[in-house]
Amino acid sequence: MAAFIAAFLLLWLLLAQLTYLQTIGENLSPTADRYSEANAIRAAQHYAEHGFFVDAGLPHITYGDRFPGDGWTVDAKKYPLPRGVYTRYPPLPDLLCGLFEKTLGKDHRQRWRLVPVTLSLAATLAAFLVLRRVLLPVVAALLVVALSVIPALATHMHCLHYEGYGHALFVVHLALLAAWLFSGEAVDNRKLWSLFAIGALHGFMSFEYFFVVALAPFPIALLADRDRRTAARMAAASALGFVIAHALHFLQVVAFYGSVRAALADFGSRAQYRFAGAEPTSYGQLVLRALDKYADQLWSLQRAPHFGPYLPIFTAAALILFTVRLSRSKRALGAIFLAHGVCVLWLLAMPAHAAIHTHIVARIFYLAYFVVVLSLASCAPGRSEIAARPSSTGPLSRSSSEPSSRPGSSPSSTTPSTSP
Repeated sequence: MAAFIAAFLLLWLLLAQLTYLQTIGENLSPTADRYSEANAIRAAQHYAEHGFFVDAGLPHITYGDRFPGDGWTVDAKKYPLPRGVYTRYPPLPDLLCGLFEKTLGKDHRQRWRLVPVTLSLAATLAAFLVLRRVLLPVVAALLVVALSVIPALATHMHCLHYEGYGHALFVVHLALLAAWLFSGEAVDNRKLWSLFAIGALHGFMSFEYFFVVALAPFPIALLADRDRRTAARMAAASALGFVIAHALHFLQVVAFYGSVRAALADFGSRAQYRFAGAEPTSYGQLVLRALDKYADQLWSLQRAPHFGPYLPIFTAAALILFTVRLSRSKRALGAIFLAHGVCVLWLLAMPAHAAIHTHIVARIFYLAYFVVVLSLASCAPGRSEIAARPSSTGPLSRSSSEPSSRPGSSPSSTTPSTSP
């Protein structure tokens, strides 16, 4: 049954994306980030024609004459770029589009889109295979279905900018964290290096994901009843990879300008704009404006373009369930509130940027959605006992007399694992 559910989900996602690709053709996606797609496609032309090392490998997002009515070409007069080079965002998505143009051809953007689609399908399958290590296979399959039905996945899976890749990477990241923390396995160097690599890949693609990538281990560890030191080690590995990726991007900008001072001035002015915006407004007003926008984007049942009704409905169900079972569910409630708090950090750190880029920043709340759905899955009737150490607290706990094996297995074949 679990394999059938997973296979049906993958087939449904694939058919939906093939329909999108047929509709889009060689144009920009009407549902994903068309502004950034236009920039990336123009940058791809410059990479293909002039190489990947010109101007320190940074993208020329206004180059050529493709899609003149979309992207930075519309804002170029108001916000001119130095020699047409965009210095203020990690360049990996643009570099990938340049690679696609060199290898697949400039008039085959449908083929380009098959790369992020394939990666997203592979990430969905990987999440199921990883999560079934700590949940009954059927529960793991239903969990992955819940994680995949949100509108943001279908509408952005084919995106040629970072949304198409970033979400797939984040799904794998969260699934690995859940499996490693719930299993009770020691967090060895291999796992830490994996998290470092995931953090670095995130950092090469975006900066909005910093807090959720770096701090995701904490709410999941709380839900799994693992110690904070383990979560801190995992968080440090992810954060270090993310920071190093941005340090390398900064060195690109230094190489482009030929001056550390000029690069710092560029980054500083853009950070100030993303924090405070173009008009004089108090920090409190900026934060309230951002929070108001995201309340509408995430919690309105009538208007919820990213998570549909699923985030508010599942969150309400979890809060009600765990409040009724408060004596056993403090960890679950804490994990849910902590996950939402981590997601809100970007709104507090860069309120002006968050208020403008709701189509992008809202996606970081996938961490909160993941924790909510995982907490509900842990209470599914007939679920396997997660192979964590015996504990008397938390929604995932069991009595110490219970075997740590799945139903149907021999109790003598497994022994409770201990945390590091």
